Amino acid sequence: MNWLVRLLKTPSSFEADARGFVQNQTGHSWLVGGLGAWALPFALVPMGLSADWTLPVLLAGYALWEAVQWRWYRAKAWDCLDDTGFVMIAACAVHYGLWWLVVVQMLFLRAGYLRRQTDTPLTQKETL
Repeated sequence: MNWLVRLLKTPSSFEADARGFVQNQTGHSWLVGGLGAWALPFALVPMGLSADWTLPVLLAGYALWEAVQWRWYRAKAWDCLDDTGFVMIAACAVHYGLWWLVVVQMLFLRAGYLRRQTDTPLTQKETL
């Protein structure tokens, strides 16, 4: 459990680490979003809630996690939204079987990777 508390207390947007960004967002997406969308109905249905509550409950729980990081551990607001978006793309892919969303996610991963790479046209400043 200590690893989870350490994870909460150390938010990172991986600004200078393109590979770390991809690994981080892939983990967010599939360990939280994908696995959560698959497993959460097994907890909700016995409590009398339909599986239709899966995505709202997952979004609320993850948004709370990100809000705590933003408020108390100085996470960047844009990174919290970015993380939440990646989680929900995978959650929707699993919950609704919309596997084409994986392609959308790969495009966002590639954009984030290129943004963080050094010595690329995306990271060089223009001079006039």
